[in-house]
Amino acid sequence: EALLEGYVASDLDPSSAVVRRSLGWLNYYAGRHETAARHLERAIDLAPAQEESYRVLGLVHLARARVGEAVSVLREAVALPGASDYTRAALGCALASAGEPAEAEVLLDGMEQQAAQVYVSPVCFAMLNLALGRHAAAWEWMARAVAERRGWVVYLNVEPLLAPLRGDPRFDDLRAAVGLPAS
Repeated sequence: EALLEGYVASDLDPSSAVVRRSLGWLNYYAGRHETAARHLERAIDLAPAQEESYRVLGLVHLARARVGEAVSVLREAVALPGASDYTRAALGCALASAGEPAEAEVLLDGMEQQAAQVYVSPVCFAMLNLALGRHAAAWEWMARAVAERRGWVVYLNVEPLLAPLRGDPRFDDLRAAVGLPAS
């Protein structure tokens, strides 16, 4: 239903970068990565300064096991003005997947230092710890994200980055806390 609504929105406003990015997100979560990449590339063409489009494209490349492309796109994203913590965390995930854990650790350390001064979403820490293989820390941060009612938790069943945790009974507990069915 969401994809159908996204395509209706695209028909109504074909030059909207926001609509294209939304279609990118929807197709990413639906596992339609080629289609997601096309929409995100179009979103970037339409609005090259919107870093979220780059972030999602980087995540799509990561889901497609195109790690080098993911790192490249995410490096572009973090260089844009106002790059978010989510984008830095996504870059850290890509770097960890690319066999560059030391650079991912630098990003994690930077987020920890930043969190001493300002809020950093537990989602960022969960993603990056998971990518670095620190499952115990990732579980703690995910539980905190659920407790804080971070919007990201509604995607537990479909977020590709969480695949390594889906067989664990704690994952079912998180889903139940959010009100999601077991997949």
